[in-house]
Amino acid sequence: MSTGTALGTAFCTGCGVRLGPGHHFCGACGTSVDTLSNATPANSAAVAPGPARPVHSPANFTGLSGYYRQEFAQIESSGERYQGKWNWAAFFFGALWALSKGLWVPALVAFVGSIFTGGIVGLIYWVIFAARGNYMYYRKIARNENSVY
Repeated sequence: MSTGTALGTAFCTGCGVRLGPGHHFCGACGTSVDTLSNATPANSAAVAPGPARPVHSPANFTGLSGYYRQEFAQIESSGERYQGKWNWAAFFFGALWALSKGLWVPALVAFVGSIFTGGIVGLIYWVIFAARGNYMYYRKIARNENSVY
């Protein structure tokens, strides 16, 4: 898969940023290389089709850090088969991490469950936040869902 043209220039179809050869994702908006155009950017009337599930475009992820933009672009480009990698911040801070990302429902379940089970549910949710936290956060941002998991 090549991102270069005869002139050696490729542009992101999501935001129009110029890309170099070997890029897998747009550094500005997180669009996957699979959706890149080798032509000059047209002011974004034609965006490549996304996954079968209705999600927002990667342009909505521009306010996020590069880590989350890249994770969300991978989740979106895989049609949500890829559900994110291990998140160490979510593991170390658990429900506090979830609250900082607006995931108040799973954080509440972890807090209340910990109270009634002597901390066992909290420990389980620490692992859940670490293993699936990126996907939970993606669903919150892209689909405005706040599921327990």
